[in-house]
Parts: sequence; structure tokens; C-alpha cells
Amino acid sequence: MIRGLLLCLVSALLLVCAGCPGGTGSSLPNPTVMFFNASADSPDIDFYLDKDLAAAALGFLANSTFTAIEPAERDVSANEAGTTNQYDVIFYDFTRNSHNLMATIGLVNYGSELQKRIRLISHTVDRRRPNGTKARLVIIHAFNRAPGFQTPSIDFQTPGQNPIYAARDIGYGEATPLLIDSGTFTFEARRFNTEHVFVTLNNFTFQSEKIYLVFVVGVEDAAGPQAPQIFVLEIPST
Repeated sequence: MIRGLLLCLVSALLLVCAGCPGGTGSSLPNPTVMFFNASADSPDIDFYLDKDLAAAALGFLANSTFTAIEPAERDVSANEAGTTNQYDVIFYDFTRNSHNLMATIGLVNYGSELQKRIRLISHTVDRRRPNGTKARLVIIHAFNRAPGFQTPSIDFQTPGQNPIYAARDIGYGEATPLLIDSGTFTFEARRFNTEHVFVTLNNFTFQSEKIYLVFVVGVEDAAGPQAPQIFVLEIPST
């Protein structure tokens, strides 16, 4: 009889726990997605989720806001705005409680250098507010070397041989987080493991408890809109 009572009690507890908030993944928030155009020579770009237009006519260095969507596996595509000319499409699983960056990198006019072709990249972003006097940077390597030269990995660091902060060996299309103290800093994007500087961000003030997407973009030795630059975008925390 005692054994029977214990079994009933255990069964009841399991039923209660199954109904508790947080007992299943369905209680987690829906994923969010943000779109960004980091392709230096592209026209405006339309971004699609499956056949649904999710962000329209984003020019170079333009972005959408983080928008909540239903969790699902979906095709993400980038088209020349207002046309059916598709630059790239990827398959991506949008899971609950995730914040997702979808960005175009590379060049429309890449010649014969396939590494530099326009493409979509995807990254999950930690949008939790940094503690105290810290700021969180997410560095995205979207920089292209001059025609005829392969694009290497980069180091993103404060100047000098003993940098205060450094994120090393960031591959083309990759994203790397870097937690720093708030304040005004100069950062360099260098060729990996060398002193060669591709582009510099001078005296930028990063505020405490803020999150920044930091895009290294442009084309080596180019002028005008395609000139190398480090573009900083503050995003909201959760």
C-alpha cells in the first residue's frame, strides 16, 4: 500500500512539473533576426525568409531592426531589390531564444575570385546586457583585399605590439566577440599575425552596458563608398 501511494505521489509531481513555466522549450521566447548589407559594391538588397519579404531595399551599411519570428527552418535569400535576381540563399534553423544576424558580404563584381563573391553569412548574437562598465563588441570580417589578392584572416586590436584588447585570427565572413571596458579607443584591423594595418577606427567611444556590431568592410586601396572602413552599429540589449 505504501509503495502504491509513493508511485501516485511521484506521478502527480511529474504532472505538475510538466505544466510548470520553463518545463518545456515552448516557454522560451521566439527567435529574432536582423538583416545587414555589408557588400560594398551592391545595389539595394531585398532579404527574404522563404518567399516572404523580410527587409526591403537595404543599401550598403544599412540594417533592419531585430524582429521576432516563429521558430522554424527557413530559406534565407538576398535579391537585387525589386527583382528576381538572387545573389545567394542559405538554409537556416531559427531556434527559440536566439538572436540572429543575416548579412551579405563580398562583391557583386568579384571577377574570377570566387572567394570574394557576394554571399550570405549568419551568426547568432549575444544580446545580454554587459555588466558594470563593460561593452561587448562583435567583430565581423567583411573586408576584401585588392583584386588579385586573397583575403586573409584579420586581427582586430588596439595599436602596438602589446595591445590592450585583441581579437585574433578572424576569418573572412566570421564573427568574434570582444568584451572591453567602456571608454574611447583606437582599433586597427590588421593582417593576421603581422603589423600590416588594413584600416583604423580612430578614437571611438564605447559606452558601458552597450553592445556593438563592428563591421570591417570595403575594398583595399579603393576610394569613395568602397573605401576600407570600420563601421560600428549599436544594437539593443535584451
